[in-house]
Amino acid sequence: MMRARTTNQDMNQPLNQAISRPAWQAPPGWLESFFIFISLMLVAQALGPLLMAGSSGDDALGDSNPATLLSALTVYTIAFFLLARRPGAVMDTIRDNPLLVAVFLLPVVSVIWSVDRGTSFRRVVALVMTGFYCVYLARRLSPDDFLRRLLLVLFVGGVLSLLFTLVDPGQAIEHGAINNGSWKGVYGHKAILGRIAAVAVTVSVYVRPRNFFDGAMRWLTIAIFVFLAIKSESRASWLMMGGGVGCMMLIAIMRNRRLSSGIKFTIALAVGLMVLAAVGLLFDKILLAMGRDDTFSGRTTLWEGAIAVAKAHHPILGAGYRAFWTATGAEGVRDYIQHWARLPSHGHNGYLDIWLELGYAGVVLFAVFVIVTVTRLIRRMLRESSEPAWAAFAIFFFVFLLNNASVTVAFKHTDIAWVFAVLACLYTRGCVSARLPALARPERKRLQFIASRPVRAWQPPYHPPGFQGAAR
Repeated sequence: MMRARTTNQDMNQPLNQAISRPAWQAPPGWLESFFIFISLMLVAQALGPLLMAGSSGDDALGDSNPATLLSALTVYTIAFFLLARRPGAVMDTIRDNPLLVAVFLLPVVSVIWSVDRGTSFRRVVALVMTGFYCVYLARRLSPDDFLRRLLLVLFVGGVLSLLFTLVDPGQAIEHGAINNGSWKGVYGHKAILGRIAAVAVTVSVYVRPRNFFDGAMRWLTIAIFVFLAIKSESRASWLMMGGGVGCMMLIAIMRNRRLSSGIKFTIALAVGLMVLAAVGLLFDKILLAMGRDDTFSGRTTLWEGAIAVAKAHHPILGAGYRAFWTATGAEGVRDYIQHWARLPSHGHNGYLDIWLELGYAGVVLFAVFVIVTVTRLIRRMLRESSEPAWAAFAIFFFVFLLNNASVTVAFKHTDIAWVFAVLACLYTRGCVSARLPALARPERKRLQFIASRPVRAWQPPYHPPGFQGAAR
């Protein structure tokens, strides 16, 4: 019996070691942890006062801000060199995610037919580096560890927003004709603050505290960002936060093991139909509550002009990555929005912008990306109900899809919503699973074979009666 246990332990030892140890043999040290903290502060847009110094308007908040571009490229270059320590693991990740490779490759190829190649090239470099940064995070951190570190970043961002509002209310609070009195904290705009608030509440709910400090930080983060969301007066963020809470309740029902699959499906279908019916019946009142009308504050005219220009010049392939909303790409749109002060930097609808920039290929590719990622998330949530990280990433993806309807976040570099979407696609693949860290393909197959192999208990050989054994 002792020999059986020893054999069993010896055969399962490689698997146990692989599951227990981090992907790169050791957890991040203090220097690498500091780098991850700063990089997440940048991606979460919590460094606004530093990056927007000397800039103003939409350019300061957009992805064309020189300080943001330079900082992002610096951070991503460091992450790229950290990845280069394990080139085999990186290549395994790329081979295991052909869909994600195609998602990042299409914008690169679009530079060929872009109407503004200089703009497309600069931003596509930042986009590709954002992809490498996501691979670095997925390889270096488990989903739980990522949520725990993100919670610290969000807590610090919330505290800094409160302090920044007290120290410099002229910069932290909007005082213009539009959005007067809305808080924006260190995030530069009330909509960004509201979106981060929805993310912060989700992270705080699903992170697993390891000590008293983690537990206290969870509740403080929720309190801070609920207060900041109210002061931001961002009705869209209230909608995202309410939708996130609704998703939490629905996920809790779907993961309840006491209910049958039929009951779960019926509840999910009923809730979906009720939401659609409520939106259809109360659409005008919802718009009024959000400060909008049936033209979405003139955005329908903008969309009509953009669609007309795209159909006339580049309906199939698009104008090229981030090239439509430039002076060259959207030249004809100005005729439709003459009463606007300036040409916007995006179409206020991320789904429309995908078609305007990447054509029908971009629309189809993004649809496949969404369907595949949602399917993987649902499968993970149902099969691994004890892992709260999958529920958190499902809500992140919901916020990403909802946010993309009002502002372009899909295919956007250095944006927390796009980083969440890419990480959800990476984490839900077995190559960077929370249960099996980053290993080479042959090693993973060998460990899976060992785990699935039945181990028989050792038994003494059978000897018939009267058997005396071999003569020595």
